[in-house]
Order: sequence, then C-alpha cells, then structure tokens
Amino acid sequence: MVPLTPVHEIARKVFNDLTFNMVEDDHVLSRIFKSIDWDKLLEIGTAAACA
Repeated sequence: MVPLTPVHEIARKVFNDLTFNMVEDDHVLSRIFKSIDWDKLLEIGTAAACA
C-alpha cells in the first residue's frame, strides 16, 4: 500500500501520458487482474511498441 496523493503527484511528473486508476484490491490485484486489457496497456502488436 502506498499513500496515493504523493505517489500520484510524482507519477504525473515522470510520465507524460499518465492514466491513474485507483482500485480496491489486494497487493497482487487478484480481483482486477483478469479484467485488465494487457494488450492495449502494453501496446502489443502496434507501431508504438516498436518506437
């Protein structure tokens, strides 16, 4: 677990295109893990992945 406000502020400074999703789950995201669109998140198979 992390303090959300300071982490969010730091992440906004580090990442230009940040999407920040706060979820209620355990440390390994056991409830939400399967619902994440991993291909889209990681841009697998797109030109952006090769850039």
